[in-house]
Amino acid sequence: MARISFIGTILLKSLQNMGIFGNNFYDNFINSVSTPLTEIQNDVSDFKNGQISKQTFFKKYGHLRPGTYDITQDRYDKNYTFFSEINFKKKKKPGQQFNKKLSQI
Repeated sequence: MARISFIGTILLKSLQNMGIFGNNFYDNFINSVSTPLTEIQNDVSDFKNGQISKQTFFKKYGHLRPGTYDITQDRYDKNYTFFSEINFKKKKKPGQQFNKKLSQI
């Protein structure tokens, strides 16, 4: 999946560079794609803003580690400084959801 995403991004950038569509179209499309990173960024932001509880956050992400494969790193639910060290802002979605048809490009 990562390779397909990488190729897709290159194709989009090429079309943008050729003038097929502009920066606004590209940005709206990229911002409309939800990824695991944007999901955790949004959830950290929601926790910091009191929209989800620490228990809810740790139920979803507690088993993960900041260094993923580094077993010397504490899991998120065991790392008590995690929330004081990290600060993600909620990923902004474009004003309108990406819903262009090929004929509109």
